Amino acid sequence: IVMVAMLSMFVISFAVVEIILETRLQHAIESHARATVTSVVNTAREIVGMLYFLLIGLVATATSWHEMTIALAIACLGLIVIVTLVGYRWFV
Repeated sequence: IVMVAMLSMFVISFAVVEIILETRLQHAIESHARATVTSVVNTAREIVGMLYFLLIGLVATATSWHEMTIALAIACLGLIVIVTLVGYRWFV
């Protein structure tokens, strides 16, 4: 249950930062390039997501699921802190 709570906190924090970054990106690019840039960003996001799940599968296969859960909990906690700090920096 702790893992679910940490993942939920990370997803919420990441969503807030993502909205802020996408808003800044939309304002920074010219209107004729906006669709292309947004498409490239979304494609890159999907590729990173697939690589992330591949990494989780490889690590879980090499170790045990229990160790993988602990490692993910620690990683999510670190990511929550990083995303919150980056979001705060961009928001202020």
